[in-house]
Amino acid sequence: IIGTDGNASVFTGSECMDWAGGKTGKNYAVQGNILTGSKVIEAMGEAFEDNNGTLAERMIASLHAGQKAGGDKRGRQSAALLVVRQGWGYGGLTDRFRDLRVDDHPTPIKELERIYYIHRKIFPRPNQNLESKNVLK
Repeated sequence: IIGTDGNASVFTGSECMDWAGGKTGKNYAVQGNILTGSKVIEAMGEAFEDNNGTLAERMIASLHAGQKAGGDKRGRQSAALLVVRQGWGYGGLTDRFRDLRVDDHPTPIKELERIYYIHRKIFPRPNQNLESKNVLK
């Protein structure tokens, strides 16, 4: 969970399968279970902190770093990305700005990144000036 002030918290609980844990930093939280070890979480946090891209790009970089550090013990199958911002969804009718998922693919993070860049071209970041209620005046 990340608050509007950028502070974050994680909780994995005692019922999670080994290895489970999390890490927080300013404006992010990473966590997981059934990972190959703590290096996965550390790599994800570092990648997020070191990337200067958009939020979505930082999240994808974090997923790549986690996979490179060992990833999920069960292997690769799926990846997802959800970026929410009030009124930034399709036509300003929803808050889901980026809601992408790859459910079954041999390289799901690469595929997620590929479809992210397609989505970004088709649905660019809304022009904040057009978000104004006074735009029709």
